[in-house]
Amino acid sequence: MYIYLLFILLVFFCHSIPAQAYIDPGTGGVVFSALAYIIGAGAVALGFLFRPIKRLFTSIVNRFKSRKE
Repeated sequence: MYIYLLFILLVFFCHSIPAQAYIDPGTGGVVFSALAYIIGAGAVALGFLFRPIKRLFTSIVNRFKSRKE
């Protein structure tokens, strides 16, 4: 199975066609900064979502612990 996957990846990466496009030297920086902002926004969003979910599960666990005692 791994040999088959390796063969497909090898064919995929070795088969190239010429690109008819020009990429400006500043484009790499723009793409990198856009990715950095997207990753940062995702981390902040996950942080805001994680806190209430953690609080909810903690309260549920504390209720079950108090019932056992």
